[in-house]
Amino acid sequence: MLGRFEDPENPSKSVTIRALKNGSKRSFYLELLKFYLLINNLTSIIIIIDDIDSIKDSELLAEFVHLSAKSWDCLQNNASHVFVKLLVSERPETYRNLFINAPWFTAFGFQEEPINLTTPPNLADIFKKRFDFITDQDTTPEIKNQEEWNIAYNVVMDICHDLAIKNQDILLNLCNLNVRKSFDILLELLTYGFWLQKDEMIQPYFQLRRGQFRKPSNILIIKAIGYKNNDFYINGSTQIISNVLHYKRNSPYLLLALKIVRIFIVENELNEERFTILEKSELIKKLCNIIPPSINHPLEDTINNTIEYLLKKRLLLVSAIDNNTESKLYLSPKGEAIWKLMGENSVLLEMFRDDMWLDESKNISKSIRLLPPEEKFPEILNLSNQLINEETKIISNLKQIDGLASYRELFGDILVSTHIAEGVIESVRRYYQSAGIDRPTIVNEPMINLLSKKNQLLKDYLG
Repeated sequence: MLGRFEDPENPSKSVTIRALKNGSKRSFYLELLKFYLLINNLTSIIIIIDDIDSIKDSELLAEFVHLSAKSWDCLQNNASHVFVKLLVSERPETYRNLFINAPWFTAFGFQEEPINLTTPPNLADIFKKRFDFITDQDTTPEIKNQEEWNIAYNVVMDICHDLAIKNQDILLNLCNLNVRKSFDILLELLTYGFWLQKDEMIQPYFQLRRGQFRKPSNILIIKAIGYKNNDFYINGSTQIISNVLHYKRNSPYLLLALKIVRIFIVENELNEERFTILEKSELIKKLCNIIPPSINHPLEDTINNTIEYLLKKRLLLVSAIDNNTESKLYLSPKGEAIWKLMGENSVLLEMFRDDMWLDESKNISKSIRLLPPEEKFPEILNLSNQLINEETKIISNLKQIDGLASYRELFGDILVSTHIAEGVIESVRRYYQSAGIDRPTIVNEPMINLLSKKNQLLKDYLG
């Protein structure tokens, strides 16, 4: 198109165009776009600026959007025959804190109320459209048995529908609302025959029937995401369920990461806002005032390292108005999701136990996923009891110095250890109720002990 833009009969014009390209690429490509619109008789265009929040420098981000607005204004004023729209995709927090009060932003006449997208695209629909597109290509091998293909197709779509519809929210939140990543996890889940297929003999020929596969419950999906095809949960770089109990079993700071998450949840509830921003320095100061230091672990350094870990695992995110200092933080959807899951059942606690507290040899016979219920539940109940004991010590110390009010101000009426205990107790109850059998003594005794300690701790804490 550049050849048509230049004028061979007017060399000076061509020189001017080349100089414009070398001097201001934005102006050059705007002129090129206007010329393209003119020669193609288009009547309307939409300029879409997507994923701007991936720009970590807030000043650079604002400058980029400002230049985009200038480009839109230029096209609007100089291509009068074309209806031009500019659509900028950004987080609500970015819009609220970086743009809405900027003088240049209001000067361009953007609408006062942004377009809020509260309903993400259906992952099952995305899968079906992509699958149909691929299988409709001429390069797709010919289907030999159309009847079996149709049955298999419907089975796969049905499983995908169950996976996506019933678990889409948790997938999206664990991926921090990243639809592309959530879709990749959905595709990965479809390959986990161990979790999805019932305990039946695999047929030696191509035949799929819906009855061969389980209905994917929330617990099954969390296990499939966490364990993948392994016997152990691995807290690696690709793992979206991050271990929030990442200290060794006897560490006095075992609950620190979840306590930080809890502080943000309380702030969100108080402000009736999902993404409340907290200053990192203020957060560290508040925690230092209510958590007793350890001789072997400097408290401020430990808190700072834990915050860095939560940022690395994307349970905390840096605000767009932070200016690259990582001082203004907010809780991510992933952080919210992991907190919620910890209180619903014992699945995450089981995973984290294997990741941090087994020896490095990872003796397969000790993997909690492979233990029978009469061995698994006592282990998890005792672990939850240990977490209750740790927080009981803190509450007892604070009562002696009249410091409970500060603790309640940070954590509200829910303690981290009792929140985890609720999930463990629910898992034990649900298992034995569904099995229709009484809890054996080896399970019942630590269960009663945990219930008693949990209730006493809450009584001491809430008064």
